[in-house]
Amino acid sequence: ANFDTGACASARHAAEAAEVLFRSIGDEEGEAAAKSAFAIVSELDEARREELESRFRSRIRQQKLENARIVKQPAPRVGDLITDPIERHVNRRLVRQREKIHAGLEEVLTRNTAQILYEFLNGVAISVVKVRAKRPRATQEIHYSL
Repeated sequence: ANFDTGACASARHAAEAAEVLFRSIGDEEGEAAAKSAFAIVSELDEARREELESRFRSRIRQQKLENARIVKQPAPRVGDLITDPIERHVNRRLVRQREKIHAGLEEVLTRNTAQILYEFLNGVAISVVKVRAKRPRATQEIHYSL
């Protein structure tokens, strides 16, 4: 129900006036009528308060939904610059990891003695061309040349 503030105020004044009138009469029925009028006004006040609280909670819910929509939007890209801090961190970690794997493999493959180079590798030199992976914990693809 949609209660108007003016209606509640006028009902309250009417109930108070009726209560004063009935008490001045001194009649038991008048007192009972005053109590029921006061109960009706109390119920109207309670209903109005609950309606206002409900509207306030509804407004807060709408604001939370709007904020969630804004937060969940992907970070904008400016050319090749990554503006999302988490994505930027993952990419930087991936680059560091690739460089470390590349340097380690190059070191192991080039630290051969002449005996290993000619007996086991038949004089072939191996060099790492590229290390690639989509994510830091994904399988690393190693491209090499002979």
